[in-house]
Amino acid sequence: MYEPDIEFRNHDNTVNKPAGMFKGVTVSLNNKIIKADLYVTESSGPPIIGRAWLKALGLWPLFKDLDLHIVKNKIDGSFNRAKIRLELKDDAKPIYELARSVPFALKDKIEKELDRLVEEKILEPVEMSEWATPIVPILKPNGDVRLCGAFNGLFKCLYMMYGISSGPGYFQKQIEEVLKNINGVAVVADDVVVTGSDDEEHLRNLDIVLTRLEECGLKGRVNKCEFFKDEVNYLGYKLRDDTITINEEKYRAIVDMKEPENHKELQLLLGKINYYGRLFKDRAKILAPLYNCSNSRIFEWDQNCKEAFERAKIELKSVLVNYNPSLPLKLTCDASPKGLGAYISQPYEDGDRPVAFASTRLTAAQENYSQIDKEAAAIIFGVTKFYDYLFGRKFLLKTDNKPLSRIFSPEKGIPKMATSRLQNWSYFLSAFDYEIEYISTRDNIVADTLSRLPINYVESNDVLETEGRFTYLHYVYSTNITCLNFKAVARETAKNETLSIVKRMVIEGWPDCSLKSWPNELQPYALRKDEIHVEKECLMWGQRVIVPPKLREKVIEKLHESHFGIVKMKSLARSVVWWPNIDKNLEDKSKYCKWCVESKDNPIRMELTPWPWPSQPWQRLHADFAGPYLGQTYLLVIDAYSKWPEIFIMKNISAEATIEKFREMFTTHGLPNHIVTDSGTQFTSDEYKKFLKQLGIKQDFSAPKHPATNGAAENLVKTFKRKLKAIVQSSKVDVKIAIQMFLFSYRTTKHATTNETPANLLFKRELKTPLLLLRPETRYHVESKQYMQKKHFKGSRKENFEEGDVIMAKDFRKHHPEMS
Repeated sequence: MYEPDIEFRNHDNTVNKPAGMFKGVTVSLNNKIIKADLYVTESSGPPIIGRAWLKALGLWPLFKDLDLHIVKNKIDGSFNRAKIRLELKDDAKPIYELARSVPFALKDKIEKELDRLVEEKILEPVEMSEWATPIVPILKPNGDVRLCGAFNGLFKCLYMMYGISSGPGYFQKQIEEVLKNINGVAVVADDVVVTGSDDEEHLRNLDIVLTRLEECGLKGRVNKCEFFKDEVNYLGYKLRDDTITINEEKYRAIVDMKEPENHKELQLLLGKINYYGRLFKDRAKILAPLYNCSNSRIFEWDQNCKEAFERAKIELKSVLVNYNPSLPLKLTCDASPKGLGAYISQPYEDGDRPVAFASTRLTAAQENYSQIDKEAAAIIFGVTKFYDYLFGRKFLLKTDNKPLSRIFSPEKGIPKMATSRLQNWSYFLSAFDYEIEYISTRDNIVADTLSRLPINYVESNDVLETEGRFTYLHYVYSTNITCLNFKAVARETAKNETLSIVKRMVIEGWPDCSLKSWPNELQPYALRKDEIHVEKECLMWGQRVIVPPKLREKVIEKLHESHFGIVKMKSLARSVVWWPNIDKNLEDKSKYCKWCVESKDNPIRMELTPWPWPSQPWQRLHADFAGPYLGQTYLLVIDAYSKWPEIFIMKNISAEATIEKFREMFTTHGLPNHIVTDSGTQFTSDEYKKFLKQLGIKQDFSAPKHPATNGAAENLVKTFKRKLKAIVQSSKVDVKIAIQMFLFSYRTTKHATTNETPANLLFKRELKTPLLLLRPETRYHVESKQYMQKKHFKGSRKENFEEGDVIMAKDFRKHHPEMS
């Protein structure tokens, strides 16, 4: 007998250690002989046959270790049976689209997801490519982000990604091949249903499915799996025992439809019923009370109307047909001031027949959407509601909003200046294979009725709710002029006649007329009508605030506060604000600025050979001294990768003082690999060389008599001197504050070389700037809600009394009059 190598646990979790074990005991059952280990315990009782013996003898175990396949993740989830090759058309031309900006709240999640995908060898970085497509981030219900298509940066996809139109069909073919010839198993895309006549057959089928998935490298997610259910919803049907019924969700929008409250709502209901009225008998007899009510001058909803309404809903339910995967599929959507409506249908010989209806009431936030956003929300609601029907196959999307038929068209790119809400929804739709078609409102009676008579329920929808987590409304702020924030923008927008007209058109809808028919002052806005929306009572063009005329000069002053050139001013403005002719206004400001003209530098004489760009931040630093200038001497250091500058005022320029500043800088940012300087005595001293050698930092010098070979530092010195003088003279501040202003502006403005801000490249995040005060903070929303609470609190009142007024006072003492 050998020393036991395992311990057992009883049902009460107490440990039962065997006294010993026999290895390789011969066991026979039904002519089957096996070699197995036998464990001996000190406790009494009948022998127990474990799972290892049961499996070796071919007996079905009472319990199955499903965790092996689903939870423990012993496989990496990589399909190993086949590789997909995307064939391009012979005349295909490479398309390279520039990356779009993503919401700030998603940037960290996207970075983490990209790192994970690279680490798991799902993506592979590449240096260059003829093809590129912007990022498509989709938030999952658990808050994680799913990336569709290519990404912000160049990566090669080693696995099939979301958003490939041929992907679902290829996956369906492969998964059917993996799970074929298993009784009681059906699979559509990644939805697999496993059945059995009893627990034993169910477990047997489940084991076969999980084993095959494991063999081909696939795995499941335990939080998406359901086991031993008496009833499941599958592809729009409810499966239970030996019965298959239609899922009640398909006609919930009909059953729970509220009763009409006026003539208009009743006429909408009758229009919807008549649309499918040809498909059920005795229509005229059933609807007679409703027609009588509709034709009367006074709306009277009596018992006969209620009975006719309920009977009509029953008949509408009977019109529904079962989903047929072999027939084309249509999704029709619409929105009203009250709700969202959608239904899916398929063509038959007697016309289109509905497969399922859906409607939902608008939330308080959605009621404030512009009409185009409400119509878009209806589309997203329909797509998510009928996801099981639509994903993985081609369908026709029908809407009565013409701009959306272009914005959501899969054949056209997303307009860069579309609202952030529409951009996010466009990303979501890009994962589906669809065509979009514009239809007139009179041909959209069914979806229109569903939206105007929605069920008294707000549908929970992750995609619709996600967009509300971010806002692109910015602020403008100045320390030396009146505070300019979104409230001021909203106030001046309301006062301006032109912008008031634009705002009204955005909310109510733009008339369908040519651009030339608009007055000259409205043409720039009409040209962008599909991309302008209202946020917090401010007009927005995409992510940029449309600044009213009265505030534009203040914004220009703020943009030019640090006296940067035209390119940087435009770069900063394009991320925050817009108005007609803004580029010309900025050019004029820079061109005629007295301080900029006086400090303008001479042109460069010769072309330089640039240093190689480092692969990451803080690898190579360039340093130089400037001054004496404005009574001070300065040490300037710049990171070659991020262009992040550091500037120190030096009491003296000895090697000891220089080392002190470098040590201070290294404490904050860490050690670089390489430092480039000129051949000044500070940098050639033994003390400085020893300092760098001890830290393992390589030292290089610029060519003698040719300072341009240390171009990064030299350019920073020139820019610094020029801007420092302009800031000191224009802002009337001392040198220290001027340096702080220069550094802050330089670090938060996109650099002409990298097209990124130094802060973003160094820290992977943007620094908060005064201009970003245009973005409402959470505190504003909380204070707004508290104000509304206070406003609607029943019993609240305000009384103003003046000296000499006669009032009544309540006396709380016993045995005294209550009021006096």
